[in-house]
Amino acid sequence: MPPFVGDYDANKGRFAGAVSAREPNTIWRSESWLTGVATMGMLMTWHRTEDKKYLDAALRAGEYLKTLQILDRREPRFFGAIREHTPQSTWCYPRDGLTAAMAMLWLYEETKEQEYLERVKMFNKWFMERAMKKGWPAWQYYFSDRAPDFLQGSFHGGDAQYFFDYYRVTGDGTCLEKGVRFIVDYALEKFIMLDGRIKVIYDAEAEEYIEDGVTSEGMQKMHRHNDDFMTIGVLSAYLLYHELRYLGRAEAYARWLISEQRLDGGFGNPDVPPAAATVPNFLIDLYEVTKKPQYLQAALKGAKYLLTQQELNPEHKEIYGGFYGYDGKWNVGHHDVINLRTSGYALIALLKLEGKERGPYYSPFDRVGRFTARPIEP
Repeated sequence: MPPFVGDYDANKGRFAGAVSAREPNTIWRSESWLTGVATMGMLMTWHRTEDKKYLDAALRAGEYLKTLQILDRREPRFFGAIREHTPQSTWCYPRDGLTAAMAMLWLYEETKEQEYLERVKMFNKWFMERAMKKGWPAWQYYFSDRAPDFLQGSFHGGDAQYFFDYYRVTGDGTCLEKGVRFIVDYALEKFIMLDGRIKVIYDAEAEEYIEDGVTSEGMQKMHRHNDDFMTIGVLSAYLLYHELRYLGRAEAYARWLISEQRLDGGFGNPDVPPAAATVPNFLIDLYEVTKKPQYLQAALKGAKYLLTQQELNPEHKEIYGGFYGYDGKWNVGHHDVINLRTSGYALIALLKLEGKERGPYYSPFDRVGRFTARPIEP
């Protein structure tokens, strides 16, 4: 029997989330957020090359993302949420669903299909009313009677960029106060320290941080160096509200990152693979705002290291062109796994570094480097 393809394959629209370099036929398919990241990368590549295969890939991914969204009104607690992996997933990380919604927002901007906008609005309502029921968004949310996990993670600081994007794409400012202003202010209070270091996990009930050794050390290290674009959200808030405290904290994080950059251009010791892709995305935009050369120099140095992590052997067709990253146990250094966390961010970062496409994905700027959102007057 031939393999299932096309409409017979329930994976249609997903990307390879991770591929084993030792067993190239062992492929883990992309979940909600990685599908979203890759979708934005495809859209950016479509605009750079005008090769329609990239647009088609983004549109297929959008159709898969639609299947993950819960539109059954019989249970209002879940309506509008986006499942984690497949249409059968019984839970989600709200932060991951937000990245999927971000991709649908940019698909709306690309296609002007109203369905994408309607789905984004339904997700926003669920996120604000359910995921943020205790203030800071939930870490994990279950589509059952099990209570959400409201342990606070720094990665939700990146939510501000999504709600900023929603404002600049639609002109609808209803989510600005809670989705941008509150998120950024709380991130500055709890997660981005004055010296720029990031604390990752905060237990609001105990009023204490959970440090390495209690949860995965690798996970916390990754989120410190790959901040899930929390500081791009802070930078967007600075451009939106004109408050210097936002720019000051973004620069403090940049200084800390540069202090963590190795001579080879990578970040952290041991290496944090996605940082070589996410950090340039942030530093390029910070350079555009400040014109301080050290930010651009660090971004370029990081990109040179990033290129050393790309698989360039065309005989390995399943992994050719991808970037090595973490394996499932946060291990690095052995070139064991091609990882979409690193590869998807790398695609966007490298296009931004080339300079012909400046945004708008994971950036406050549009495709030619302009800030087009209407600033909020004090």
